[in-house]
Amino acid sequence: TLVNPGNPSGVALPYSFLKAITELTKEYGVWLVMDNTYEHFDVDGMNTIEGNGGPAYPCFDEEHVINIFSFSKGYAMAGFRVGYIALSSKASSIDGG
Repeated sequence: TLVNPGNPSGVALPYSFLKAITELTKEYGVWLVMDNTYEHFDVDGMNTIEGNGGPAYPCFDEEHVINIFSFSKGYAMAGFRVGYIALSSKASSIDGG
């Protein structure tokens, strides 16, 4: 699991690092779980097109990446623990079949 931006530091990982991790996990046939719970706290703009020169959330549309998002942090719904997961339409299935 990769948390980006990080908690409690708030550090956002650069596009080049995210791309390298995505390629590495794809090469080894490993699912990558991206915890994007703090996506709205992107102070340095690292997760935006303007901030890193790459697409916003560059791992989002890869067949081996599972993205986790939360309403409770970014929408001031603390205590509700409501969120969702997103999987690329390119993925055949989560179980590898």
